[in-house]
Amino acid sequence: MQALTLNRHGLLYATSDDLAAAYGPLLKAQVDTDLSPVMDRAMEKIAQVNAGTKFTNAGKREEVARIAREAMGEITALTPRRRQMLESHLSKLDLPTRLPNFRELAERRQVEPGVLYQQLRELREHVKNLNSVEREPFLMNAAQEDDVDVLVAVSDVHPLLRPVGAPTLGKVTEAWLEGKRSPEAKTLLGAMSLYDSNARSAIVGLAKAAEIAPPKDMISGAGGGH
Repeated sequence: MQALTLNRHGLLYATSDDLAAAYGPLLKAQVDTDLSPVMDRAMEKIAQVNAGTKFTNAGKREEVARIAREAMGEITALTPRRRQMLESHLSKLDLPTRLPNFRELAERRQVEPGVLYQQLRELREHVKNLNSVEREPFLMNAAQEDDVDVLVAVSDVHPLLRPVGAPTLGKVTEAWLEGKRSPEAKTLLGAMSLYDSNARSAIVGLAKAAEIAPPKDMISGAGGGH
């Protein structure tokens, strides 16, 4: 069941019942204690500048931009504090963040590297010989079935020898990673995504109010993402 809740600045408290139950208080604190007060103060100052007669039109634009950038800096400084709690929880789950490589697979299967190399080359040739319509579904099925041999065969090789391009490989890898995530991990990653999204939304909202472009480094650096 969806439980989408927006605050006055368009920031999200929770997007599902599971998320609200596990991380609702943290997300609410981010919105109500960290982000909203900064935005409230900045928006009030911007309104006062725009309504006042102290500055020329050009001066108003400069002052409003200064206020917005100052508030963005506050948000950027505040964001890591609570996110570190989420990152700490994530580190304890010991989730894979990438596909295993050739050597790791050989150790896991306890086979000679030369034997495994030949097996993976044959798998890679099989994938290469599939037509373009069959190739991606075949790899997606391998990801869903946890057929790591196939995935390593097409990934841990020189890019020129890969039978699929980077976009398809990225999609297949993400499908495999998704299958490795427990419900608890999916809820946590959802919380991290929402936390980062709120920080970015706050910065974009301030930029919009000041009629300036949001700084790219702040947008990409707001949170971190996983």
